[in-house]
Amino acid sequence: MQMSLLSTPFIDNNDLFETGSTGGMSREMINRIPKTRFSDASNCDQDTENSCCSVCLQDFRAQHFVRALPHCQHIFHVQCIDSWLLRHASCPLCRAGVHIDHIHM
Repeated sequence: MQMSLLSTPFIDNNDLFETGSTGGMSREMINRIPKTRFSDASNCDQDTENSCCSVCLQDFRAQHFVRALPHCQHIFHVQCIDSWLLRHASCPLCRAGVHIDHIHM
């Protein structure tokens, strides 16, 4: 018996990339992660291996605000990582969980 695409049931896969997502974070929790200018976060004004946001694939510029995730210290544009963290409570690069208890305000 041959099946066609039309005869197979539709399965809504919310976790298409199988990230193991357990849900996102609240805006309040995301805002507890400090943001800083890229040059301050990188501690240098020259190109580094972290010169590109892994979410949007755009280079960081000195005037851009970034967030460094608490455990892994990977940095991302604020808008990029905030959008990600609303859906996933993990780093988009290494998948380490983002735990706010490591943040000292």
